[in-house]
Amino acid sequence: MMSGELLWACPVCGAGLEAEGRSYRCANRHTYDLSASGYVNLLLANQRKSKDPGDSKMMLTARRRILEAGHFRSLADALGRLTAGLAHSGRSPFTVLDAGCGEGYYLECVLDECRRHGIEAHGYGIDISKDAVAMAAAASEGGRFAVASSRYLPVRSASADVLLQIFAPHSDLEFHRVLRGDGKLVTVIPGKDHLFGLKELLYEKPYYNDEAEHPYPSFALQEKIRIRDELVLTEPSAIRDLVMMTPYYWRTEPAQLERLAARSELRTPLEFVVTVYGKQ
Repeated sequence: MMSGELLWACPVCGAGLEAEGRSYRCANRHTYDLSASGYVNLLLANQRKSKDPGDSKMMLTARRRILEAGHFRSLADALGRLTAGLAHSGRSPFTVLDAGCGEGYYLECVLDECRRHGIEAHGYGIDISKDAVAMAAAASEGGRFAVASSRYLPVRSASADVLLQIFAPHSDLEFHRVLRGDGKLVTVIPGKDHLFGLKELLYEKPYYNDEAEHPYPSFALQEKIRIRDELVLTEPSAIRDLVMMTPYYWRTEPAQLERLAARSELRTPLEFVVTVYGKQ
């Protein structure tokens, strides 16, 4: 367990949560137990739009195989360098919240980079998918994870130094609330050419991404970074994993997916737009 005050707050009353054995408890005695894999469920029933929201275990497992093979390492490295640079503000411990952490890959890479620079960084991840949070908690070296919604963050106000929002739902007011006064919001969206080579194989009329940023009226843009790379897959299983980890899997006819999976090679550009915001 990490030292220092928890970021988690009670989703019922908003009071801060404290660790008591294998549970978290607030001053009003609302109690939340840790799962066997080490995460806590802080998603209230009225905050769910379905019985089992978020990405499926199949999508998450495919994504983990692609990410752990290093295919998106250029983005992970950029986020690590950026966060470690922000952490040199002198505050210790430095706290990173990943809102929409998925299976936890990017948060773990960011924490690894901070450790490499001798920075004491505490990592927290939330996701609405219970399967995602379970995978993240089981694989993490010291991070804390909760099932929760980005629109109802069970997080103390003014407690996070950096909030990561990577291909995930957003909430301007909640992000502003949980960040410290000098905290930074770091967002990632797909660039214009991202996965265009894949879309060329899936669609008769492939389209470019419009790079539309989510509106963050409570924040001021401070920096924008573009990351480009090329992804080359030469195994049918990896090609299938790439499709399965994206929304394209659900929008594509089975016959098209089978033809794609039978290919011996797939080449596609990767492009990401990373934006850093400060609070207004």
